[in-house]
Amino acid sequence: MALSVSLLLASSVSEFSACSVDSGTHECRLWGATADSVPTSVVRDHLVSMQYSLKNLGASNRNGWALAYFNKTLSKPVTHRGRLPANMDPAFDEAVNEIADNDPQTIVGHVRIATSGLVDIPDPHPFNRSKNGKWWLFAHNGGVSKSITIELMGNEFLNENLTQVGNGPDEWVDSELYFLYVLKCIEDQGWNVTLGITQAITTICEKNNYGVMNFLLTNGEHLWGFCKGYGLHYRYTSTSETTPQWTVIASQPPTSTYEGWALLDDFDLLEASKK
Repeated sequence: MALSVSLLLASSVSEFSACSVDSGTHECRLWGATADSVPTSVVRDHLVSMQYSLKNLGASNRNGWALAYFNKTLSKPVTHRGRLPANMDPAFDEAVNEIADNDPQTIVGHVRIATSGLVDIPDPHPFNRSKNGKWWLFAHNGGVSKSITIELMGNEFLNENLTQVGNGPDEWVDSELYFLYVLKCIEDQGWNVTLGITQAITTICEKNNYGVMNFLLTNGEHLWGFCKGYGLHYRYTSTSETTPQWTVIASQPPTSTYEGWALLDDFDLLEASKK
């Protein structure tokens, strides 16, 4: 499995200080994993059983949940969404059990506390879009300016790539506009994902450097995690006699301690592949 961390922008670009990772400072929570086969124990423990599992984090992220996954047989990701908090919704556990039992290779999970757009709906993260022969998933932890992302992507692109959530700017979710702009920049860079993300982050920061921009992005083959504004952690476990190698990226480690987890700095981009 390839695993790399790169610095997209010099730290001098921003005087923004990363927030602490206390449960009260985040907006939403992210969790993503990739492997040739994500171990069943990782899926169930990280998403349901552990102290800070995504399910338990639903208590402070009350505006729904979503889980999406790829495996070797799927032509597109399967996504489950709920409107209730994850810790109160039996459908969350059912979705986790389905994922764990279907040999997942890449998973993205999100619990939402809404900061923009429609609220009383199933969690729209991860947003999905089919582009360049691949399905892309994107989940965001933070907030960016809708007006700036709309200005940067332009009305022509937006009209050709209509939002899937909401009718008009008041109902649109800032994260979906952010996703669309990241995809536009990746396309502009000939589908070089690192260059595209770099272009998107650079231009947004030039307009307004105080956005909180953490995200997970996957095309089913690679999982990218970008950090700016809130803590973003990762854990990589190499192959053993009993367990295949896997990588997890999370806004908050599910364990009661941070042992075995590394913290990304602002403007770090981590890329992990499933093999």
